[in-house]
This record gives sequence, C-alpha cells and structure tokens, in this order.
Amino acid sequence: MFSEISFITATKPTPTSKLGITYNVTPSGVIMSGINEGSLFENTKLKAGHLIVSVNGTSMASLTRPQVGAVFGTLTKDICLEVWTPLNCSRDQVPAILSEGGQTPVPLIKWQQIYDQVVNNMIPASNAYKELRQEFQGHMKHFVKNQMIKGGLIGFGTESQGEKDMFLLTNQLGSVANNATLVSNNILGMSNASLNSHGIATMIGFETMNAGKSKWIIPGGIGFMIIE
Repeated sequence: MFSEISFITATKPTPTSKLGITYNVTPSGVIMSGINEGSLFENTKLKAGHLIVSVNGTSMASLTRPQVGAVFGTLTKDICLEVWTPLNCSRDQVPAILSEGGQTPVPLIKWQQIYDQVVNNMIPASNAYKELRQEFQGHMKHFVKNQMIKGGLIGFGTESQGEKDMFLLTNQLGSVANNATLVSNNILGMSNASLNSHGIATMIGFETMNAGKSKWIIPGGIGFMIIE
C-alpha cells in the first residue's frame, strides 16, 4: 500500500557493459531478485525486492520479459531507474521517509490521516473494481460462447437475459472504475497538500492486472518521494 520512491542512477563504462542484475517481470514492473558482484548497481541503494517502474522514463509496467530485455539493451551510457521500495507501515508510527527524509518531520496525526484514507477508502474502492472486473470477464466469456457464437434475434425488445446482464455489468463497471479513480485522485491531492510543506511529494501506485489478452490498471496505494 505504501512505498518509498527513489531514483537510482548509474553510468555504463562502455556501451556493451553488462548491467549485472537478475529480475522477475510482473504486470506492475520489474522486481529485482539479485545484484551480481561487480554490477553497476552493486554500491547503490538498489536491492532485491525493489520494484523498477521505469527506466530512463520508459514505463516497465505490462511488458513481457523480451520487451524488458529490449529496453535494457538500448541502454548505452547513463541510466536512471525509478524504484519503488515497499514500506512496512503501521498506523501508529510515522515511516522514516516522512519523519527523517524531508525538510521537517511529518506529525503523527498527518500520517494517520493519510493512512486512514488509503486503507479505508482507496484500497476498498480498488478492490471493488477488481472484483467486479473479474466477474465481468467471467460473464463475457459465457456471453460470447452462448450468445454471440450461437446467434439469435437482434433489436429492441429481443434482448436475451445474457445481453441485459452484460449491459448492467458494463454500466456498473464504468461507475466503479470512475469511483476508484476519483477516490485515488482526491487522496493524492490531500496527501500532497498535507506533505508539501515538509518537502515530501506523493504519487499513486498502480497495480496492473492481466486477464487473457486484456489488461487494466487500478490504484494500489501511494508512494512518497523526497523533494530535492
């Protein structure tokens, strides 16, 4: 739900130098699994378990492993990784990035307001969208198999129950998706307004979900970044 955002840089001594890292590819980005001895990132803050969401401004979300390899293959000199590090947070303790990383410490009450908004509003709204989207996918498979393949009458007043269900689910899905976006944007605005004076900025963390050939993105928390 909560992450620390950092930008890690490195420079390749030659265009063909190896990065010296191992990783796993996920819908949300590239998760580091190891850093080899002598790697360009050996003495940086990059660690196993960190999520790389972009490389030199190129988003790594939803990419296949060959596509990720192609992005890394284009790097010839300067490298900048946007890295999200998961935070193990509790409501009763301000994370170190907020208490020590900014210009002034963030009070506990401000942290609790942000924590409550994410836990009680953003995550439930996103989960509601995720659950309805999965239900929609199941109904769509059934509808395609039984209605569109077998055929039937078309026109006002001839709708099958399957068609009516799909129309209803489509409208519900749009409404729930809009609500998840609205809630996350409101929380983003609130948290930035609250933390700006402390030298901290926030960004929405997104979760990319795969369902066959389709993909969708839902808010999954927020990340904190020190304003230099």
